[in-house]
Amino acid sequence: MDKNKKHYKSYPKKLKLSPKDDRDYKLKDIDLETAPKKVIKVMKGKPLPRKYKSLIIKNEYVFDQEETGMCVACSLAQMWHIMTRLLNHTIIKFSPAKVYSDRELKDGDDGYGMTAREAISNTINHGICSFTNFRTIAEYPKVRKQYLKFKNQLDNISKYFRADTYYTCNGSTQKETINNIKKAVKATGCCLVVVPCYENCGVDWYYYDDETKKTPIAYISDYEEDATRRGELEGYHAMVCYGWDDNEQALWLVNSYSEEWGTNGKALLHYNFPIEESWAIVTHKHKLTLKLKSLLKKKYV
Repeated sequence: MDKNKKHYKSYPKKLKLSPKDDRDYKLKDIDLETAPKKVIKVMKGKPLPRKYKSLIIKNEYVFDQEETGMCVACSLAQMWHIMTRLLNHTIIKFSPAKVYSDRELKDGDDGYGMTAREAISNTINHGICSFTNFRTIAEYPKVRKQYLKFKNQLDNISKYFRADTYYTCNGSTQKETINNIKKAVKATGCCLVVVPCYENCGVDWYYYDDETKKTPIAYISDYEEDATRRGELEGYHAMVCYGWDDNEQALWLVNSYSEEWGTNGKALLHYNFPIEESWAIVTHKHKLTLKLKSLLKKKYV
């Protein structure tokens, strides 16, 4: 098979890495009494299949962060979409703007991007609303100013969608991290991953031409072990893992660069590509009353 490289326009990659914190939960720390049944099964060591996808993500649920630093916020909104579909069997597109508007602006902060841990903890403390409620794709502080105009209404909806807890999937080795990510995807449906982006390898992608496949599979660029060949570190980027394929030795990821990137916004990431951070969210089944369904359809921003 011939490898044909295709480049997509490069958005700024200014994701900030989460500071190390030994208090982060790991899968073994989750309370068995309150965890969902699927999480408990994974914790008890049920074997993982060689191929798995938690669900099929349609094009209209792939975000485009444009020139903003919203990759983590888009990833969190995508995770909530996946978890709600699996838990409630309901399709809801969630708002990256709500996550991004809740970021903490500290002294000396340029306001661009946010850490994965901060974004996830925000969905525990502040919750998330629907994309229909808050459709803005904009940089901070513009997104914050728009949120404040309808704060009470958006907070009233977001309080119904708060995560219970989160845990890190990072292990002491790359192999352990990959295995933990698989367990998280099997247990919760998805996992947020943060990867480094270099000048010559990162979120560019290519196709393997294969006449046996109706739809070509996109692969994220191979990792260059040689530092001189991979080029300068440009930054970090967050995406959502929703499956894997051991035959391809790769994870299935959905990006926030629109459906024009990769194969309809999705691509495979080889197991050898370094993963700086990986996070899973544990939440409960949400009671979607008629009143709440009506609130989710309201347009504010």
